Amino acid sequence: MELRTITLGAREGDVARGAQAAHALRTRLAEAGYVVQTLRCAPTVSGFNSCADLVSVAQGIEERAVDLGFDYATLGVVQRDRLNQLADAMAATQALFASVSLTHNGQVDESTIQQMAQIARFGTQSAGRCGESAGGGVGDGTSGESVLPGGVARWWCTVVGDGS
Repeated sequence: MELRTITLGAREGDVARGAQAAHALRTRLAEAGYVVQTLRCAPTVSGFNSCADLVSVAQGIEERAVDLGFDYATLGVVQRDRLNQLADAMAATQALFASVSLTHNGQVDESTIQQMAQIARFGTQSAGRCGESAGGGVGDGTSGESVLPGGVARWWCTVVGDGS
């Protein structure tokens, strides 16, 4: 049986210790006959990271995750006031993903949808499993190819509620 991913969610100071646990879990699962396709690092993006520009944060998270043997990293849910930096952050990385909340106070936020439409162009729907969740939300099950500035393309499929 194949498992899609083991995701480590940790504070920045605990990522190295968490990486050891994720690798050990992957080994134990392999010994039990399971194949873990990827390891993903999802550190909290708070504290000093909330003050730095998003490109620097993204590059730092990706570099640390790759150095620790993760296949991918995530910025988590990008705050509304940083969305204008998201395309540059994604274009500056290769193994990094992010989520965006398309709701605010329990309502669909048309301005965020318009902002995301300016960043990304959506392709055909994927038949693959999709639907990451964070912040109390659930993915909507749609998937498309996101083409970012500089020709960077990633498959993504996360729609996150704001928890209200």
